[in-house]
Amino acid sequence: MSRHGGRPRGAILAVAGLLIAGASACRSAPQEKSAPSPTASAIAAVIGHQWRLTQVSASGRKLDVPDSLVATFQLTPDGRFLASDSVNALSGAYTATRTGFAVTHTATTLVGYAGTDPTRLAVIAAMNAVLLREGSVRAETSGSTLTLIAPNYQLSFRKAGPAVTHPPPSPTSTNTQR
Repeated sequence: MSRHGGRPRGAILAVAGLLIAGASACRSAPQEKSAPSPTASAIAAVIGHQWRLTQVSASGRKLDVPDSLVATFQLTPDGRFLASDSVNALSGAYTATRTGFAVTHTATTLVGYAGTDPTRLAVIAAMNAVLLREGSVRAETSGSTLTLIAPNYQLSFRKAGPAVTHPPPSPTSTNTQR
């Protein structure tokens, strides 16, 4: 049986090649030097914490995310964001702005969701729309809540604890802990 849900191996390798080529090209892009540091922005309270998605708002409709569906977001001090839409991992770079952050160099894993759960589908669409599009995201914090606002979407999170750090993947290492 194929691990790739019926996707042709060549298509998966082509997408992986494009992601690697894009990441390599991004490394040579000049960095903007006038951007404020993360600690001087509206997102300073967000860095170093993991945030769990509790609600998605789109087109005037609000959808509560049950605890059984785990979608998370975090910002690292070194300018990266890490997230999960409950199926795929999302990541990229961010630059702090006066009202939140700007997202660049985004990537995601390519696991498909073949289910029909409308809540999970809404979470996946919202997380992708907010975090995988390059552009500005407004961030508002109040106590243990975080709201991310981008065109057509608003994501509400609650603080879930300290940020989770993982060692970078290595083709020669195996993680045996579960």
